[in-house]
Amino acid sequence: MEYIGFDYHKQYSFATSINSESGLIRTVKLANTPEAMDSFIKNPESTHAVLESSRTWSALYELLRNRVSSIKLAHPLRVKAIASARIKTDKIDSRILAELLSHDLIPEAHIRVGENREKQSVLRQRAFFVATRTRVKNRIHVLVDHQPYQIRKIVINLTDLFGKAGMDWLRNVKELSKNDRILLDQMLELLDNLNSLIEKTNKMIKEFFNNDNNAQLLETISGIGKFLAVLISTEIDDIERFTSAKKLASYTGLVPSTYASANITRHGRIIKQGNKWLRWAFVEAAKSAKKYNAQFNDYFNQISKRKGINSATVALSRRIVTIAFSILHYQRPFEIYKTS
Repeated sequence: MEYIGFDYHKQYSFATSINSESGLIRTVKLANTPEAMDSFIKNPESTHAVLESSRTWSALYELLRNRVSSIKLAHPLRVKAIASARIKTDKIDSRILAELLSHDLIPEAHIRVGENREKQSVLRQRAFFVATRTRVKNRIHVLVDHQPYQIRKIVINLTDLFGKAGMDWLRNVKELSKNDRILLDQMLELLDNLNSLIEKTNKMIKEFFNNDNNAQLLETISGIGKFLAVLISTEIDDIERFTSAKKLASYTGLVPSTYASANITRHGRIIKQGNKWLRWAFVEAAKSAKKYNAQFNDYFNQISKRKGINSATVALSRRIVTIAFSILHYQRPFEIYKTS
């Protein structure tokens, strides 16, 4: 049996191979090409590989997928906790991975199939566009706020500067200085482009939604629309990899940090680890859910009175995580509890 640890870079990888029968250890620098992998991997049927999770791990994974018997994706933080070293090089990293793999000690991260990774890219691109649009709107607000009252008096009472009346004023106001007018026109052009890109991405997400039964089930929860439903479904990927709602909540990072020593147990703020996209999605869902669901609103208010708005939002987010787990696990839509 042969175990290979890969330390991946864009153009090349360091690979360390350990043969469990002969004890032979090989460490080489490989180009990330099919030819280089074929020349290094001698017996695909008896070869097992491991690589660390990173932003671009999928490129190496696809390169290796049909060239080895199995691939494990190592959780980078947990690997460091198991195998910390004072001297750290690419060669050492690849060897540590190979040694951990040969002893079945790899702390695994979830491997997503190609289709799921493509959906992730679309959803995260939309999130990027929306965040960029918000930054552009903020810059426009700053430019307008810098104008004298006589210029901005028309829009000073508008609830939304980017509604129809506000946009008409932004496009046609003549009293600005020459440079401010140029800057505003540039930002409005960028805003139009971002709106167009978001709309195109929304059409792709709608198609994802129509072909995703889990997303359709999640949308039945108050506060979760099509975008959040597809995002949550995609990030969870397979609900069966979580044995309980608590496990899913931990994966989102919506659980308190805990310090326990002797007979003393203290709970602090939510943990920083976890899937940030799921955490964001459930928090956004909670903010909307309390507006449309009386039971969620009552629960939010009870917590808010005792612990404040932020703690109440997290608590409601965690409750929605529990509901989402049940819905996906049992494959049934959300039903509002009816009192007699």
